Parts: sequence; C-alpha cells; structure tokens
Amino acid sequence: MTDLCEIRERNPKLTNIYAELGSTFGLAVITSPLLCGRILGMLIQALGADHVLWGTDSIWWGSPRWQIEALRRFQMPEVLMQRLGYALLTDDVKARISTRRVSSEWTRPRFSTPCRRTSSPG
Repeated sequence: MTDLCEIRERNPKLTNIYAELGSTFGLAVITSPLLCGRILGMLIQALGADHVLWGTDSIWWGSPRWQIEALRRFQMPEVLMQRLGYALLTDDVKARISTRRVSSEWTRPRFSTPCRRTSSPG
C-alpha cells in the first residue's frame, strides 16, 4: 500500500490509480481502529477520496451491512490527525468512498462512439 501511495506522490499526473478497501477495511475497523485510520488516511492523502473505493467481499463475509455501518460511524483517530495531518472523515468523504459513488462510475458511458474493428483478422 505504501508503494502505491509513493508512486502517486512521485507522479501527481497519474490519475488512473485507485485503491479498493474490501476485506482490509472490515478486518482493520474491528481489530485495530488505529490501523484502519492509518490505512484510510494514507490512501486519501495520497490518492484523494475519489480514488479510494470501498467494496464488499460479501461472498466470504455475508451481508456487508455491518461494514457499511462501520464506515458510516468510523472517525479518524485524533492522534493520526495531529501527528500525520490526516483530515476528518466527513460524510462527504465517506460518500465518495462508498459504493453509492462507485455505482455511478460503472454506469457512466466509457466511449462516445462504439468501438469498431478497422481491419479483418489475418
């Protein structure tokens, strides 16, 4: 994860880097809220909230309701905001990370015109 953040920080024009939290968030938010804050803070600081995606590994964990609630309730630990300069996790930031925003990414048209083959295969 640190490598991903460092790549983005060294190359600010790279805008096609996204981080997906998945089961990492689910495990960290329960077992180590400080680690969870570090993960979220590092990714948001390096990539921006629009490039941090929360997904669910529901096939393994069952209903994602508890993870959704955990994301809604999670607050950035004060110690991380003071020491590392991480920002508050506002409702807006959480909405940009959540699946509500992601669903719009997948429904948006990718091409203005359909792709067409320009030559016949061999």
